[in-house]
Amino acid sequence: MPSGLFAEQTHAPQSAEYCGDCHRAIYDGWKHSVHATAMESRLFQDALKMAESEFNGDARKVCLRCHSPLAASSGDFSLVRKVSWEGITCDYCHSVQDVTPTKINAVARVEFNGVKSGPSKDAVSPAHGTRFSKVHTTSLICSTCHDYRNTLGFQVLSTYSEWENSPYAKADRQCQS
Repeated sequence: MPSGLFAEQTHAPQSAEYCGDCHRAIYDGWKHSVHATAMESRLFQDALKMAESEFNGDARKVCLRCHSPLAASSGDFSLVRKVSWEGITCDYCHSVQDVTPTKINAVARVEFNGVKSGPSKDAVSPAHGTRFSKVHTTSLICSTCHDYRNTLGFQVLSTYSEWENSPYAKADRQCQS
């Protein structure tokens, strides 16, 4: 199961629409991305229904870790909150503090607070604090969702592992580039 460590939270996660009030161009690009549609995808919804019927509801806890990490972190497995339907949203990724690789699945440490982490060393914002994050400049941040082994250790998703063994990784070309 993809796992994340959710530290004590001092702020409720914000919706991407909230972030888009200031970051309009970035929001517009995200809105049309696969990250934004990770929850609404018919393929995902069909696969989730099948998994839920086969695994008695435990599938939501596993699948939503990546397809709706804000739902998973807040325990909104019934998907009541609108933000839970936003897929992989701004506040989740920019609340990641670090990522620890493990033998099974990478683990993200996430803190929802008034400081947003990202790849820019000189970012400033009148709405929230900013913090440079080395992990946001590397493909490691992608590994928590883009590489997944089930509880038996079977590799279900290997996108990050494939990148690690690619000429791009050897040339130090990160996913973000």
